[in-house]
Amino acid sequence: MGQPGAWPSHRQRAGRPLWLRLRSLCLGIVLISLMAAPASAQFGLPLQDMLSFRLRPATMGEVIETACVRLDGHCIFRMAATPSDLYPRIETIEAQLIAVRNDYLDAPSPPLQVAVQFPEEAPEAPENAIAPGSQAPEIYVTVGDRPPTRLMSAHPL
Repeated sequence: MGQPGAWPSHRQRAGRPLWLRLRSLCLGIVLISLMAAPASAQFGLPLQDMLSFRLRPATMGEVIETACVRLDGHCIFRMAATPSDLYPRIETIEAQLIAVRNDYLDAPSPPLQVAVQFPEEAPEAPENAIAPGSQAPEIYVTVGDRPPTRLMSAHPL
């Protein structure tokens, strides 16, 4: 045997079972891969969609589903709604986010303002209306000197 703490000799390594050497190699590859991957990329986007789940509130008989609202392939936030409302709302919000992104990228460093307003103080924007007549707070995004874009209303479940 060599000195304590020295690397094992060829004969010492050859005496280890093959499965032990392969297990050590696989464990090393997995650890290096996880350390090199950024935290947001460790779990891919399709996994988030598979984790969409249904909730059944105790006070209501309706099922509530959740899903991601995406921009450029990234899950910006999760939304919850009834199955009939969820995906149309997500599509509308994603279209509004794309419009805001395009407005922002078209101008040279425009100011970006996000405002939460209640319906009585919200500006009239019928072309951006998602749920007119709601009493829930509404989220507006303003890019530069353009009119505010209504992104969504925050309905309680």
